[in-house]
Amino acid sequence: MADHPCLTELLAKYGDKVTKRQAQNWLDQVVELSQEGRTPDELLEAASRLGEEKLRQANLKKRNTALMLQAETRVFDYIKNNWSDDMIEGMFAVMAGSPRAKPGSRLSAYAMQRQYETKWRNGLVHDLEEAGLRQDYISGDLDRDIAVELHLLNDGKNAAPTGNKEAAQIAKIIQKHMDEARQTVNRHGADIRKLDGYIAEQTHDMYKIRKVSMDQWIADTYARLDVAKTFQDIPEKHHRKIMEYLYKTLASGEQYKIPTSDPVLTAFKHTFNIGDQVSKSRYLHFKSPDAWLEYNKQYGYGNLRETLDAQLKGHGDAAGLMQMMGPNPREVLDRVRQRIGFAADEKLAAKITDNAKNFENVLAEMDGTTRIPGNPTLAKWGSIFRGQQSMAKLGGSVLSALSDIPIAASELRYQGHGFLSRYNDSIIGGYNNIPRAHRKQFALKLGIYFDGLSYDVGARYSGREDVRGWMSRAQGLFFKRNLLQPWTDRMRANMGLAMSGRLGSVADKPFSALEPALKNVLNLYNIGEADWKIMQQAVERHAESGHSFITPTGIEALGDDIADAAKRQDLADRLRAYFTDRTEIAVVNPDARTNALLRQGTRTGTVEGEFLRIAAQFKSFPTGVMQKVLARDIYGQGHRTFFEAMQSGSAMLGLAETIVVTTGFGYLSMTTKDLLKGREPRDPLDPSTMTAAMLQGGALGIYGDFVLGTENRFGQDPITTLMGPGVGTAGDVLKTLIKIRDGDDPSANVVNLMKNNTPFINLFYTRMALDYLVFYRMQEYMNPGYLSRMESRVEEENKQNWWMRPSDHVPYGGF
Repeated sequence: MADHPCLTELLAKYGDKVTKRQAQNWLDQVVELSQEGRTPDELLEAASRLGEEKLRQANLKKRNTALMLQAETRVFDYIKNNWSDDMIEGMFAVMAGSPRAKPGSRLSAYAMQRQYETKWRNGLVHDLEEAGLRQDYISGDLDRDIAVELHLLNDGKNAAPTGNKEAAQIAKIIQKHMDEARQTVNRHGADIRKLDGYIAEQTHDMYKIRKVSMDQWIADTYARLDVAKTFQDIPEKHHRKIMEYLYKTLASGEQYKIPTSDPVLTAFKHTFNIGDQVSKSRYLHFKSPDAWLEYNKQYGYGNLRETLDAQLKGHGDAAGLMQMMGPNPREVLDRVRQRIGFAADEKLAAKITDNAKNFENVLAEMDGTTRIPGNPTLAKWGSIFRGQQSMAKLGGSVLSALSDIPIAASELRYQGHGFLSRYNDSIIGGYNNIPRAHRKQFALKLGIYFDGLSYDVGARYSGREDVRGWMSRAQGLFFKRNLLQPWTDRMRANMGLAMSGRLGSVADKPFSALEPALKNVLNLYNIGEADWKIMQQAVERHAESGHSFITPTGIEALGDDIADAAKRQDLADRLRAYFTDRTEIAVVNPDARTNALLRQGTRTGTVEGEFLRIAAQFKSFPTGVMQKVLARDIYGQGHRTFFEAMQSGSAMLGLAETIVVTTGFGYLSMTTKDLLKGREPRDPLDPSTMTAAMLQGGALGIYGDFVLGTENRFGQDPITTLMGPGVGTAGDVLKTLIKIRDGDDPSANVVNLMKNNTPFINLFYTRMALDYLVFYRMQEYMNPGYLSRMESRVEEENKQNWWMRPSDHVPYGGF
């Protein structure tokens, strides 16, 4: 092709930054895509914009290549220097943490994901609460005005002030935290530019998009777009092709690969790593806040709060993963694995190969691969079914959560807290003389995120589902009504304050004088003597109570005379990771390793993925106890093997205390449930009772649930425990159908099915009244003699009597 007339001017503009061939290619691309009638000046301007984009992408690629090399070297050196005795565990430590007592063994990519996520989400909530605007924000009533104000903050030319002072103040708070999140992910490998008129990351609900045809989605969406900004320099004749590509991408949840031979899509955009994935949804630019809100309601998450919450959570996941493992973590993982294999003997190389799938399973949980559905419809109904089962089966989960108390106390013991103080902090809370609002503000500063703000509390038992919309809100209401959400929030706040207050109480001591247990746990997050000197300058004193605390925000607020900004921020992030991570051990929450073990890297919406998620439901807690709590007691003081730990008096005593006290609280939980069922307490000296109490307390974890027990934490038999509550429900349905087939009366079974699978009627404080006033009467009416047979079975199988027999309170015949 002959030289373009504008070539000389283009070369003059860029000088030695580009070659003649590069400039000619830019012009050729613009000409190929351009509509007829464009003037030379317009073509030159379009080629210049294309050139700027190409140079920017080239610079980004160079930068990210350097970041990848740095991450690879950093990870490999860390494993080689600290994990020469177990490089396999070292790989897991880098990704999702290890219970072993090694430097930085808990400062994992997953821990950084969680600390960034809580930092930005908590920061937003903290500022809203201080301004007295949290309720205005979460109500949704101000969504439109907030959106307009955000649009105004980013592009005053295209918006008018709403006159709503509350919305304007909320918008400024949102912008502050969104900008910080954007700048952080950019620093670690993303490229999210500040856009004129930006409101928030546009969400795309693949389930809503798939409900409509491609033509319908394109028509609805195109009419709301700022066409010039979205399709800059791409003629209208090509817009349909791009919209079709976007529909396929957004409806599937995956990024379709663009053929290099397709100039239209290549000229649009494509992604190649985690950093680019963060900004992929910014392809569409809407012409007004109303257009943005309309699309979000029709095809996104629906309300502004859920949209912003998802964005901060997504940015946290991306920032933590990229910081520790580079812009392309999978490639870094492969390179490090290969380098270890090359440097290892044949036995270790074989182990690395054998564990390759396990490494990838953990990474798939962290980068969101497991949440990209194979079949969105199957994924949607699977998550709805599991949500329904959670609400149907966990009405009394707050009673099971009594075992949080000894588990939290065991974590404080590990950190060196005394016997009385650790149980006081776990049961009552050691800082109750501080007003509740102040305690919450301190907890937010520490990175202790409250599940009640995001409806995530069910993940403690069911694993992360990313359910949104009505099911998410229903679960939020349910776990609030059954008291698990306020219980969990209070327990986490107590733990965070206990740890922060402990640091504040010893801030006058040099690092060398700190208790060994405290130094050991700080070492897990690479917090050493130099860091401690900075932390000593960041003590916050609560004026009314006199208590002192050390918080990440206090470190961030220090001056340059103490440490430069980068050093302060790095330390604050590591300290926040300490609070976040240890709190999720104290009040057990499943992490990437837990979910990877249970789900095996499968994707939601696949047959194998849905089967494993159903089978794994309610196993997150006991598996987490095994991986986090018991493994900490065994390996958390530097022991390499279980037998080595058992030769250590402190490790053996710690493990014994955890098991004994959780068993005691398991008996308390079990007895409380029995009393609410009208049954007398079981004989505590009976071995079967102690086994059941141990299982109820979670001390034996998942293995005890289905190997030793006849009843687990949630009252299920061993087969149900192994296969999941969904299978148990299916079994109940099958039993009812068999009764119908055999001509038996299935009425009582139908009542049982209804009461065991209907959310909100199983709340522990209403279930007893409903049973005695309604359900027992119905079952006796439908199947005379049912209650007497049930009472006899309980007495025989559980060796347990009744303090209030159902049959004594139900007239013969039921009514």
